Amino acid sequence: MTQPAAAQPHEDVFVVADMTCSHCVSTITKALTDALKGAAFRVELAQHRVIVPAGAASVAADAMREAGFEPVLQMA
Repeated sequence: MTQPAAAQPHEDVFVVADMTCSHCVSTITKALTDALKGAAFRVELAQHRVIVPAGAASVAADAMREAGFEPVLQMA
């Protein structure tokens, strides 16, 4: 099994404990695609993580909350 890539210093990491299935991943992906307008992000179901560019955390968190999830920003 391939290990997920570690977050980089220029990225913010959320734990999304209530992301439990591929439908959740699809919903979050759509919400972030719409909110972040072309910015790169990663959704890691197995680790319950969403990784977004630094500086996009507030917009990303709002988008995930509007989609029905409870993201928690990990502190370094």
